Amino acid sequence: MKKCIAWCLVLLTLLPFAIGCRRRSAAVQSSESKEGQNATEVSFDDEVPRDLKFGGRNFTICCPGPDEWGIETFDCEELNSDSVNNAIYNRNQLLEERFDIRIDPFTLADSDTFCSEYSTYALSTDDCIDLLAIAYYQSVRDMIMNDYIVPWNEVPYINMEKPWWNSNINESLSILGNTFLITGDVNWSTMPQTAVCYFNKTLAAENKEIVGDLYQTVKNQEWTFNKCYTIAKQMTKDMNGDGVYDENDRFGCIQNTEVGVTGFVYAANYNTVALTDKGSQMQFTTDKMIDIIRYLYDLCCIDNISYVESFAFAYESKGIPLFCNNRALFCFDKLLFSETLRKEENNFGIIPYPKYDEGQEKYATYADQWGLACALPCTAQNYERTGAILEAMAALSRKLIRPAYYDKALVNRNGRDDESAEMLDIIFDNVIYDFGISFCTDLSCIPAKTCVETKSTDIASWYKAHENKMIINYEDLFYHVKSMYGVRK
Repeated sequence: MKKCIAWCLVLLTLLPFAIGCRRRSAAVQSSESKEGQNATEVSFDDEVPRDLKFGGRNFTICCPGPDEWGIETFDCEELNSDSVNNAIYNRNQLLEERFDIRIDPFTLADSDTFCSEYSTYALSTDDCIDLLAIAYYQSVRDMIMNDYIVPWNEVPYINMEKPWWNSNINESLSILGNTFLITGDVNWSTMPQTAVCYFNKTLAAENKEIVGDLYQTVKNQEWTFNKCYTIAKQMTKDMNGDGVYDENDRFGCIQNTEVGVTGFVYAANYNTVALTDKGSQMQFTTDKMIDIIRYLYDLCCIDNISYVESFAFAYESKGIPLFCNNRALFCFDKLLFSETLRKEENNFGIIPYPKYDEGQEKYATYADQWGLACALPCTAQNYERTGAILEAMAALSRKLIRPAYYDKALVNRNGRDDESAEMLDIIFDNVIYDFGISFCTDLSCIPAKTCVETKSTDIASWYKAHENKMIINYEDLFYHVKSMYGVRK
């Protein structure tokens, strides 16, 4: 009886999905995109056997909402004037012909309800979903705890040593060697969701004695927290002399507490929670973390160095127009907002976040959860099929989508900015992940945002208020994985 009920639930859930499924011709079209990239002329760089065929089967990808933005990360219905759209389209046509499949994404739920909505599918023994694309902060922990996703370790063909995968996620988010999340160029939306530092080229040129050559500063490994603070403080100015700093004055930085300030924790190459073979280790009150919070307080909360705001979408921001109108030198936010800056015809450059100090080996940044990660659902029964298609998709994404996105992101008032292109290589090659944020489930457990918004350096009090909840959150996850999967070497 229980099995019958489960099947009924699955059928009811799948029916609207099947009716509303996006349709696209399975034949590879020979028409060229706007950039002249002919889909039939692209070679495959992966090591997946060339003779694998899957008999016209759908390769089903379950994506988060809202709306269809998750679907659009993986699939496009037709060619148009957008280079990224066309790269996705051509990639999928090549994959569909090569493997004899149909790539078929659908939207399940928003990030905070993803786990509960997926539970209906998990009741089924049907081979109905091959891949999950997950916005992980609020979803992944519960997906693991309910055994709705399984480790990638046994999946053939996935080679995390290849350049189209981000190996940092393996090192940071694996639990006792069990890898539940992978990400790379196949998750191309990670690029616009990556935190970067914009700088206003007009202000930089007019104040070269203060700013210097920022591109060269980065390449000289001299772009540090202290360097950023020193420049930003000197650029802050009460333009009308009324003693009140507002939209009529000039600021060193535009800071967004939703994304920008959190980026400084990652920029210091820091993890708020570390894993050992014995459990989770909280690192919210170390000397280094206290120093990062004090730095953010100095940069964002005193001397009017920063114009600080919290917003979810660019059109809600008052700071971005300030930056575009030459009222701020730096703006720390997602690369996504380069589209808004281009519309304003602002002449901007892109560099990485500064390093904690010159002793730090590499620049570092993070990508917000809406960049998505790939998870292996319990409903995927053919690991060879999933691994083969995903590896080939990732390799082609490196070849087709990454350069298309670069071209799109780097165009501004003066055409393509090739110096910023070099900076994007540095940024994307050093996207790191923090166990403490990626599995937090509760966004109030991200400390930098709270400390800046409350203008407080008292992270100890913040941690005390959240300590018990966080310890239980991470320890329960650790021991569940240990009991289910053990330790993998």
